[in-house]
This record gives sequence, C-alpha cells and structure tokens, in this order.
Amino acid sequence: MNNIALNIGIAGIGKMGQNHLRELEKNNLFNIVGLYDLHKKENINYPFFNNINEFLNLNLDVVIIATPTISHLNVAKKILQKIRVVLIEKPLAMNLKEMLEIKALSKKYGSLVGVGFSERFNPSILELKNILKKKEIISININRYSPYPSRISDVGIIQDLSVHDIDLISFLSNRCITNSFLIKRNIYDKQREDEVMITCELENIIANIHQSWNVKDRYRNIVVICKDCVFEADLINFTLKQNGNSILLNQTSPLNNEHNALYSLAKDSRFGNMADINCAINVEKIICKYH
Repeated sequence: MNNIALNIGIAGIGKMGQNHLRELEKNNLFNIVGLYDLHKKENINYPFFNNINEFLNLNLDVVIIATPTISHLNVAKKILQKIRVVLIEKPLAMNLKEMLEIKALSKKYGSLVGVGFSERFNPSILELKNILKKKEIISININRYSPYPSRISDVGIIQDLSVHDIDLISFLSNRCITNSFLIKRNIYDKQREDEVMITCELENIIANIHQSWNVKDRYRNIVVICKDCVFEADLINFTLKQNGNSILLNQTSPLNNEHNALYSLAKDSRFGNMADINCAINVEKIICKYH
C-alpha cells in the first residue's frame, strides 16, 4: 500500500531552508506546495510568498520553520494557529522564555512540534543508539570542528552546535544530564563565542564536548566507551566502528531520515527519534546558565 503524500511548506529559504528543500524534492512522501521568506531567492520554482498569511492560506499539512532563530517565536505564533504538524529548526528559540512560550502555544492549538536536531538522524547515530541499548556506557566524547561560518549571524557556537551534542548525549544514553561545566572563548568575534568545552555528568556516565570554529577542516567525531567495547562514529562520512571494526550502515542523509520521521509524526502522532519541545528546553536549561 502506497503512502499518501502530505502537502508541506517551508518558512525561511536561507541555507538550512534550501537544504530541506533539496532533500524534500527527492522524497515522495511530501508535495512541496509553497515557500515563504521575506526575500525571494534565485532559482526558486515553487509558489513563493513574502506574506506569511498568504502562505498559510495554502492547503498545508506540515510546515518547516527554518527562518533565523531570532524570528522563530514570531513565526511560530502565526503558523501554530493553523498548522497541526510543525518542524522548527534548532535552536528552537533565542532563550528559555521564548521556548516555553512556543510550548504553551503548541498546547493551546494542539500542534505537534518537532525540533530540528538532525544529527539524531545521522546513519551512524541511529545505528549507534540501537546498539547502545544493550551496552553499559562509561563515557561519551564528542569533537566537532569547522571553519568560522559566514552563514550565521545571530548565534554563537553554543546555540549553533553545542545544542546538537548536548542533545546527542541524552539521546544516545537515554539519560538526563544531571550536572555540567562549560568554558568558552571568543577568538574571531567578541560578540559570539567560537570555542567551547562542556563536561557533563549523567547517572553512571561522564561526557565531554569540544567544539571549535577555529580550524580549516571539518571534523565530527564521537567516541563512546562501554564496559566491554569502544565505538567511534564519524558524523561527516557516516561511518561507525566497534573496536576498530567497521559496521555496515544504511547510507541515507540525516535530513531524509528526519523528514521520514516528520511524516510519521504527521500520520501517527508519534515522535519516535524526533526531538520534541521538551528536549530543546532540557538543552537550553543547561546552556542558559552560562550565557
């Protein structure tokens, strides 16, 4: 039996919005019926709106919000009134207060809101999480390095990248972070931190995160030490090793996997591996102590 395609729209056609668009074009679970942004981008071949009310008059089943973080709350106020299933890119909002307001709006309108922690859907992470269900984790170490990003102007490395990895620690271990310590530095821009280390404590597990925007090459690596083995995941090349031996993975893109989970959320009202608002709030409660 074929799945019935859902009508989807994207609010925000910056880099992340265009990433979603490219992946959705290859996914037969969705029909792209319209795009919203304040400014039209070149080579857009779908109905385009710079008025959000006109955009929301479309027959939409699902909307992805990929506007700048600073606008998430105001855009969500409009969209959650009319759309039952919404994916909001991470970070969910600028601060805890705004996140709680989005949570209240979703409850008021009965909306199902997923949060775009797309690294959950990296093939290496999905397989690692499945294997770790039967393992006793001792420690988790995450390193994520890249050049300074020109695309980001409203948040620093903590809101852009640390949120991913704080979420991944809880996601992989299925446990809550009980204690944390963060050190950050501003090398390139005095207004936005670009180097950070975070140490976390969970029940019987310790974890460390190191992120940098001060290197030329991109590097994303996770090492999980368990009682009887060690795992190493490469999040860029989608590889996973156990004790140095490669594990065969399904080589699908994280966004494709996330979109499939979004479809399931819309059809079955089940989040599965999709992060919800509470996941984003839990992450923000950790990092807001260091703002």
